[in-house]
Amino acid sequence: MEKPLSEITRKDWIAYQWVEVSMEFGNERYFMQGHNRTPDEALRAMEEWDVTAEERGVEEAEVVVQ
Repeated sequence: MEKPLSEITRKDWIAYQWVEVSMEFGNERYFMQGHNRTPDEALRAMEEWDVTAEERGVEEAEVVVQ
């Protein structure tokens, strides 16, 4: 399944591996969903999500309260 970066949720970004694919439409980056992440990969993905918040147009990193 391919999705633009703006449609990938934090939960999905952390749970699955995403491979960037090139698209011809506009400037938005598109990704294809891959396999489930290992716990170590999920931790790194959580950090990536917070670091890339500005690119996605989010002013602050998302926080999940459980």
